Amino acid sequence: MTVLSEISVATSRDIVLVRQQAKRAAVALGLASQDQTRLATAVSEVVRELLSAGCKAQMQLILEEGRAAPLLLARMTIETDSCSGVGSESKPSSMLSVTSEGLIAARRLVEHFEFTLQSDKAIVIELGKPIAARVGIETTAGIRKALFEQARGSSTDLNAAFSDQNRELLASLQELQDKQQELQRLNLELQDTNRGVVALYAELEEKAEQLRAASEAKSKFLTSVSHEFRTPLNSILALSRLLLDRVDGSLEAEQEKQVAFIRRSAETLLEFVNDLLDLAKVEAGKVDLHPSEFLLSDFIRSLRGVLKPLKAAGGRVNLIFDDCEPVAVIGDEGKLGQILRNLISNALKFTERGEVRVSVQVDPERGNATFEVRDSGIGIAREDQGRIFEEFEQIAGTLQQTNKGSGLGLALSQRLARLMGGEISVTSAVGVGSTFRVSLPFVFPHAAKIPRAPAAKGQVRVLVVDDEETFRYVVRQIVESEATFELIEAQNGKEGLRRVERDQPDVLIVDLQMPVMSGQEMLSALAADPQTRDIPVIVSTSLPITASLQEELQGVSQLLSKTDLSKDTLLDALRRCTGSAGGRTENGRPPANFRREPMNGNASRT
Repeated sequence: MTVLSEISVATSRDIVLVRQQAKRAAVALGLASQDQTRLATAVSEVVRELLSAGCKAQMQLILEEGRAAPLLLARMTIETDSCSGVGSESKPSSMLSVTSEGLIAARRLVEHFEFTLQSDKAIVIELGKPIAARVGIETTAGIRKALFEQARGSSTDLNAAFSDQNRELLASLQELQDKQQELQRLNLELQDTNRGVVALYAELEEKAEQLRAASEAKSKFLTSVSHEFRTPLNSILALSRLLLDRVDGSLEAEQEKQVAFIRRSAETLLEFVNDLLDLAKVEAGKVDLHPSEFLLSDFIRSLRGVLKPLKAAGGRVNLIFDDCEPVAVIGDEGKLGQILRNLISNALKFTERGEVRVSVQVDPERGNATFEVRDSGIGIAREDQGRIFEEFEQIAGTLQQTNKGSGLGLALSQRLARLMGGEISVTSAVGVGSTFRVSLPFVFPHAAKIPRAPAAKGQVRVLVVDDEETFRYVVRQIVESEATFELIEAQNGKEGLRRVERDQPDVLIVDLQMPVMSGQEMLSALAADPQTRDIPVIVSTSLPITASLQEELQGVSQLLSKTDLSKDTLLDALRRCTGSAGGRTENGRPPANFRREPMNGNASRT
């Protein structure tokens, strides 16, 4: 804090002096012209209010650089004994208070204003304007000298002061007039713009009405034509079936070939007609959802049964359906099947060799499921990935010549997905393959956790929690080689906790390094729950088994290295956890001779 000037305020002549002092300090510190006038006016108004209340004050002009932004402050200290009547901010009087007219006006002119009743004998009023930059010592000294000379000299001449005020007033009036003229010009421009916007809205409304009419006409046309096409196409299919079944006699080889061509063409055209009809219904808002409760595992098995017979590229493409948990959902099973059949058929068409894999990830907490169709086909260029969901769009390529279609399948699938509250997305690269994901919301009823059938009498239920499919396969082969054990699987710690709650395993085989929830996090959650803390745990890890790791995992039953894992070591560990002979005890739990404590809270996530 640097004091630039100090003035005793006692007479009306001092109003001119404090105004000039504030103005000169503001000029020297680089404030804009308007800010100079505002600060000088605010200071003079406060002093005028003080003198009207019969008060005497001491005013300091201060450069305050200890704040986030430096301030030029005018600080007035008033001795209340010198006033004929004084009020505080909480108890204002008619003579001097924060609600006085002059103080209210001053407060509007500055960024910083404080009215403080320090004691029964003093009031401090601060007015401040921020300055643009820090000020050097030499500059500060020069300002102090100039203000001192001004206070000592004859610069408090009233005529000169009034002349300065008049010049400031004229400049302000001129600026105000310029702004009013600019405002009038802007108002005229705004009126013109508003008229243009109104006209544009009217035109857009007209165009929108035309589009609605055209869309409705298109939907009616497509619906009508589709219905009209279906009858003859079904007749062609029925008649060709009769011919191929030799109902009315035998066919020569060439005739059979020709009839087969006719039938395939009719089937292609019927598929096109069905897509057109479905698309028209969706656009017209005439497609209703029919939700029902079903098991996702049953749905995937049904889909596998329908599509497994499909062959592509001379049998060089494998169609694989990953297993799905028996989770119950409420949704439109028919439309979900239509979407996935379309995606899988497309994947098979445009994959010459390799595989098409179908999987599903369920997230009951978020209330959705994501179905994934991944292929190793020709792929789609980035710039074309948005076009494939448009009607009648087909990307040019070699396989498109032999696998022609309507270009409606993906457009229809996307609209059906959105109708169900979901979305279809794609990631792809040319020559690498494509992955289509269908994310849909579902209702997961309370019965969604389908109780697993109890294990056979004497069997021990083993849950392996590992994100590596290969390792789970190895464990499955080892464990299921013994009739004593039954194996269930989970891909991460979060899923593992759900399987523990639902399936009540007798022993766990847990990896440490997993996405979503690590092995340590899962073990801590198990140890914190009285219902699960006594379940024996075998940790199998690819990390080096060091003394620190053993100390960190001291609560687990067995610690095995994946590198040295064998049938004998794993089965021996399982037998140790469940009793030498295996099997369950009378209360349905395996014998255990330990109590696992919660893991060290500061254990690192490995």
